[in-house]
Amino acid sequence: MKKLSFHNPLDEPKDDTSKAVNNAISSPGIRRRKALLFQLIVEIMILAFSILTLFVLTGATSSIDLYITKVLQFINNPIFSWVMTSLSWPGFSLQCFIITLIIIVPIYVLGYHWEATDS
Repeated sequence: MKKLSFHNPLDEPKDDTSKAVNNAISSPGIRRRKALLFQLIVEIMILAFSILTLFVLTGATSSIDLYITKVLQFINNPIFSWVMTSLSWPGFSLQCFIITLIIIVPIYVLGYHWEATDS
C-alpha cells in the first residue's frame, strides 16, 4: 500500500535567512529548554493545585470563602450583577453544549477533523 504524503510549500524556507531562523528556532538545545520549561510550569501548577486541594479538604479555606462570599453579596451594582451573571452563564448544561458546538463545528468545517474529534 502506498503511503500518502502531503507537501506543504509553506514548510520550506524561501531564502538563507529563513533557513537560518528556522534552524535556530528548532535547534535541539532550544527545544530541550522549552520542553524543560513547560515541564516545570506543569509541575508547579500540579503542586499549587494539590496544595489548594489539601486546604479545601482540611477546611482551612472555609473562613476565607465565607468572607469573600459575604463581600461579593454585599455589592449591589447592576454592572457588577451583569458581570457575575455573564461569568456564570457558561457553567450551565445547555450553555456548555452550545459553547462546545460553537468551538468544534468551525474547527471541523475548516478541515481540522482530527482536532475536532476525540479519536
